[in-house]
Amino acid sequence: MPRHLTVLILLAVTQVIGWGVVGVLPVIAAPVAADLDASAASVFLGPSVMYVAMGLAAPWAGRAFRVHGTRPAMAAGAGLLQLCRMRDLPWPAHGVPACPIGHDAGRL
Repeated sequence: MPRHLTVLILLAVTQVIGWGVVGVLPVIAAPVAADLDASAASVFLGPSVMYVAMGLAAPWAGRAFRVHGTRPAMAAGAGLLQLCRMRDLPWPAHGVPACPIGHDAGRL
C-alpha cells in the first residue's frame, strides 16, 4: 500500500475517533453531571462554546490553509491543541486550535 494512502487511512480513523469522543457527550451527560454535581446544561456549555470558537476561527484557519498549505496548518493546530491540554485550559480555549484539525483532512 502506498505510504500516502496509509497516512490518509490512519488520519481518517483518528478523525472519526476524535470527533466521536467529542460527540459522545449526549450519551454520557447524565452521569457526568451527577459526578460533577452540576446541571446537564452546564455539562454541555463547554463543548458548545468550543464549537462557537471553532466557527469564529474558521476564517483564520482558511487563510492558514491557503497561505501555508494543509499539512502545516493542521500540524500547527495539533500543536496548539496539545498546548491547551497541557496547560489544562477550559473547553472554549480548545476551539481555536481544533478548527484547522477538524477541517480539510482529505486534502493531505
